[in-house]
Amino acid sequence: MYEKRLIMFESRFSEELDDYEASYKVYLMPDLSPEEIKDHGANLSALATGVVGQVPVNRSMFDKTLRNAVSEDVLARLNLKMK
Repeated sequence: MYEKRLIMFESRFSEELDDYEASYKVYLMPDLSPEEIKDHGANLSALATGVVGQVPVNRSMFDKTLRNAVSEDVLARLNLKMK
């Protein structure tokens, strides 16, 4: 959550590159229950209410788990207040 908004970062595996994409697509998500998140798994981005932008993988500063937190600087650069 950032400013009461659920944000999702996604970097998909590219068969063409045989590697993950170099940038995360950043999605603005609706309020979802843990069950809804689990049920949609790899297709979770289909539920997004919008694409906020992209962040190079090497610039996104996640916590050690890569799941709980990201640097506010990264989110501030996306200008989420305007979305």
